[in-house]
Amino acid sequence: MDRWLNAYHGTRKTELRNPDSLRRLRRAYYGLVTYMDDKVGGLLAALEETGQLDNTVVVFTSDHGDMLCEKEMVQKRCFYEWSCRVPLIIRFPDQWQAGTACKHPVSLLDLLPTFCQLAGTEAALPHDGASLLPLLDDHPRDRYIFAHAHEAVGAPCIMVRQGRYKYNYIHGYDPQLFDLEADPGEWNNLAGCTDHAATAAQMRGLVLDHFAPEAIAADNLDSLYRREFIRESMRKNGVQWDHATAFDPTRGALDQYGR
Repeated sequence: MDRWLNAYHGTRKTELRNPDSLRRLRRAYYGLVTYMDDKVGGLLAALEETGQLDNTVVVFTSDHGDMLCEKEMVQKRCFYEWSCRVPLIIRFPDQWQAGTACKHPVSLLDLLPTFCQLAGTEAALPHDGASLLPLLDDHPRDRYIFAHAHEAVGAPCIMVRQGRYKYNYIHGYDPQLFDLEADPGEWNNLAGCTDHAATAAQMRGLVLDHFAPEAIAADNLDSLYRREFIRESMRKNGVQWDHATAFDPTRGALDQYGR
């Protein structure tokens, strides 16, 4: 597995066209999926053995996906479905809504208010997101969700998803609009199509109503300048301020980092 993961992280774009590289990369990923599946099974078994299965809500999700060589890309850093769509499975102890599939777009930001509603309380601090329980209880609504990053091109990148459409705002670059029902592979950019101008304008408006891309871009550039200044200062003075903790696999996490 370590050999495969090293091949995965070291893969260059030119190597992605090599069928053997693709097989090794996906083999490593599928191996991780199998490993995670086994651990989830172990968790559920432990809950059952300790008598807590009927008193526990289990949520399985992830922070991001992986392009896995689709569109000649690996890892994340983009808003194509392979990268930004993640699993979200909820198991209630009384089997409530078992087998139900929610067709509405949701976000990991929705988990906090969902947990609070399950606990019969409210979050103490302001937060985004909304509880998922009304969606599971057959109360659909025309909701939209956002994702935000700046890793892809060093500029604000904001995705908004509403219904079947996904709009990618990339500051300083052409936008993208995809109809995920008609084009699940995201090959046909509708942002410049007259027939979809209203949809593109409406979704762009959602982005600009909630975000200030110019300010985000300025803050990001300022952060890059500060980091470059610190990096150059360390180089000139021969001093490293990095926190690089050595990992010893033979010792426990608390023994290594808890002091």
